[in-house]
Amino acid sequence: MKRFTLTAILSLGLLLNSLPMGFAAAKAGSSCKTQGVTATVKNYKYTCTKVGGKLIWSKGQKVSKASSSPTIQIPTLTFENIESNKENIAFAAWAKSNIYWSKSDRKIEGVQLLFGPSKKPLNCYGGLTEFTKISNFWKNYKQPEKSVVIYAANEDSKWATAEFLKNTGTSGPVNRGAGVAAVNPQGVGQIVFYVSGFETPGGCGGGVEKHEYTHLVQFSQRSESGQLLKSGPPTWFVEGQAEFAGSSEFPFEYYKKFSSNNRLLPQNILKDSEPSTIATYLKGTSALSTADYLIGYQVIEILAAIGGPYSTMDIFVEMAKGKSFTQAFESIYKLSWDQAVIIISNLVSANLNESQSKPLEEFRKIKEEIGKFKWPERGYFDEKLFN
Repeated sequence: MKRFTLTAILSLGLLLNSLPMGFAAAKAGSSCKTQGVTATVKNYKYTCTKVGGKLIWSKGQKVSKASSSPTIQIPTLTFENIESNKENIAFAAWAKSNIYWSKSDRKIEGVQLLFGPSKKPLNCYGGLTEFTKISNFWKNYKQPEKSVVIYAANEDSKWATAEFLKNTGTSGPVNRGAGVAAVNPQGVGQIVFYVSGFETPGGCGGGVEKHEYTHLVQFSQRSESGQLLKSGPPTWFVEGQAEFAGSSEFPFEYYKKFSSNNRLLPQNILKDSEPSTIATYLKGTSALSTADYLIGYQVIEILAAIGGPYSTMDIFVEMAKGKSFTQAFESIYKLSWDQAVIIISNLVSANLNESQSKPLEEFRKIKEEIGKFKWPERGYFDEKLFN
């Protein structure tokens, strides 16, 4: 399942202003960003070439009509070249992940949805529609044969515990936020969503279902003898992967905004944003915090840009075989974690330092723009979504 040389070919029909700098203006003699990248425009193929110490587009070579559809090739990013290609990380990670969202050809089985007696919604949810999509995204990996999903208010906690016991044999997780997921010792998936709160729909992209179901996939990986994963990667890896997986469904125009908004770290979460501080955080252990989602997202984006999204889930597969996180990492990425964390910390630190210099109003504006993306209309507990 290792996908280190995955190269995605995408149509230039994507809005040019949604492409990273260096791809939009393929013209002989003009500057480009990444050596070796090719672009085909109007039947001419251009290559980003170093001439006299500068990167410029080569003289175009005419291509046959059979292969003349405008294409753009995603550069191959590695730990060796990724710091000098920082501007291409978001696009490469998205391109290597978004292609899997169109492959929803398998209907999810064994998911049971239950609703608490107090239905006061905080959000509108996507139900089985979103579970089916994220299940297909991770379809190459072991998933629970049965999952029980409860939508409940805090006042329904006793009811939820009783339902989990009746349907799964164990009491299930206690809700500590928008949602929480677990896989019990029998391999049954358990998710509970908090739905008590506002009366106006919001956040209707189904992201919370995609996030929590990704957790079920993570902890459903088994050893060759069938044993469930006994210990997992650091919390920032677990949460960062769940955040990234759902966001990669966005068109790139919106993915860029989402990625950008995950680069603003609230004050007092870490003492500073220096590479050494980031490295210490990534190599340590701590209670769940906002940093796990934000920094975790950035690290997973880097790893997906290098090896594709499946490389990050392969970490769980390797750990299910009994490897530690550092052993699994080296097995997948062919580089020790100690070496990789230096490169990753430099990139994350640069992201945070760039973002900290931007006014908060800019990030609020980006969040509003993301919110304007039109997902299919859906209402609270629309029965058509939950059948």
